[in-house]
Amino acid sequence: MLNILHVLSKSKIISTTTLSPLQSINDKPFITQFLVFSSNSETLFGFEPKHGWILNADKKFRLYISGFNLQNNSIAFSALQDECTSNDFISPIYNLSSASIIELDVHLQRVSKVHSSIFLCLIPSIEISLNNSLLQNGTQLKGPYFTFFREKTTLPLAAKICLVLMLFVFSGFFSGLNLGLMSLSVDDLRLLAESDDSSMRYYAKRVLPLRKRGNFLLCSIVLANVLSNSLGTVLLDSIVHGLFAVIGSTVMIVLLGEIIPQAICSRYGLVIGAHTHLLTWGSMIVTGIISYPLGFILNKILGQEVTASYTRDQITRMLTKINADIEKPELDVITGILSLRKNTVREAMTLLPDVYMLDKDRKTDAELLLDVHKHGYSRIPVYSNERSNIIGIVKLRDFALITPEQYHLTVKHVLEFHNHPYGHAKATDSLYDLMQEFLKAHWHIALVQDIRTEEDQFDPVSTTVGIITLEDVFEEILQREIIEETDLFSIFTFWLFLEYLYLSMDLYTLAHKKKTKTNDDIHGQEKEHLIHQGDYKNDQWQQRTRSPTNLSHSHSDTNINDEFII
Repeated sequence: MLNILHVLSKSKIISTTTLSPLQSINDKPFITQFLVFSSNSETLFGFEPKHGWILNADKKFRLYISGFNLQNNSIAFSALQDECTSNDFISPIYNLSSASIIELDVHLQRVSKVHSSIFLCLIPSIEISLNNSLLQNGTQLKGPYFTFFREKTTLPLAAKICLVLMLFVFSGFFSGLNLGLMSLSVDDLRLLAESDDSSMRYYAKRVLPLRKRGNFLLCSIVLANVLSNSLGTVLLDSIVHGLFAVIGSTVMIVLLGEIIPQAICSRYGLVIGAHTHLLTWGSMIVTGIISYPLGFILNKILGQEVTASYTRDQITRMLTKINADIEKPELDVITGILSLRKNTVREAMTLLPDVYMLDKDRKTDAELLLDVHKHGYSRIPVYSNERSNIIGIVKLRDFALITPEQYHLTVKHVLEFHNHPYGHAKATDSLYDLMQEFLKAHWHIALVQDIRTEEDQFDPVSTTVGIITLEDVFEEILQREIIEETDLFSIFTFWLFLEYLYLSMDLYTLAHKKKTKTNDDIHGQEKEHLIHQGDYKNDQWQQRTRSPTNLSHSHSDTNINDEFII
């Protein structure tokens, strides 16, 4: 509460009206408290010691008065200094009571724009009748506590409303830029500046110089946003007061200043920032005297801005969920490459029981050659005694020049003659490391070994548990099975090889059984037999491969594996 000094001591207020003989000097009015509120008692009016209470454009307000000997007195307001007659009053006359706190709702009825100051008059309850007219004279209370000052409005109401809207729009603009620009990293903008999209390059080049000044830009945007909100709230309070000003400013800030602009700039922040980069530069210049030192301090304390980093799993999940111009096979290759370090050899290898292998002591006879060509593998492991004891690798082409005269040879002879290199890998190795080893050592196949503990041994031993090929690694990258043309037409190769064997056997038999014939007769009969044999095989091949259904059926019958590596 505002304590008002004694009326007599500060204002020297003595009623000009003659007091009643029964009234003593101690019965003079004495005001101890004098407060001015808005009409709804929510806002206390401003006070300036030189001018008094500030009314602005208000014509209605509420007074709270307390004191002594205020009963039998009234108050009124006058627009003229030192004039307190009925003709000078611009408000009704309000009677005072003996209550401890007197509450009065004042309405200035005849106030005009030319009235800059309003004065309070204290009127005793003495009516003087002159010429059948009622005259009431009062005493004007001196001092700023009993003076009301009306500020002259420099802006009309329409201009204030437009300015308030513009300030909140600016607030929303800077709030949206705070989210839209600061969410874009410098690295992202550099990538966009080098992209194939011309519009994206244009937008990124406009925003990149701003974004490089990260903390300076942040401080400028936040400072401009807060300044717009503050000015808009103060200006709105000059239009509406109290609860309406609070509700209005809150709604404007939340809707125009926060929700709507951030929802828009979260999707089109780069485009909006590029088209308004000059306005952003202007705000940085205007607020630079404060924002630049703040940004400099933040750079020294926090250091350089750290860009976002992603793990391989995060990149993989992000690629599978975002809408990008990537087809499903391309996405499989990308995710397959990213998962090479995580996937192990154990996940891609072929288990040893499923591997087609050859015993080193097996004869290279026609049965072996037919079996090798029927399976169609390009590289075949060779074992000794037991399947886990692999001693080398032979290739399919190593058997191409085997003739019936060499059927007494064994697989070991072929292995020792060619001596093809192969590698070793642990079951726990990553596919990425294995692929690097394949490319470095020029291997196409490796034996997979694992550490196991036998029942009768305490020390762990290394045991071959399977094989893995370069094609297996490629299939993990592509995430699909590789079907080569060799796999599709291996049945054709198989029939050709059969035909070659039949012809070789026929030639060998004819050479030993028909020695008594002359060379011309032998050659003629052999030539006729070869032609007949070739026509028969050709007709048989055409009958089996006349339709795709027969070809696929023949292919499935031969149980050809798709791990054929050239």
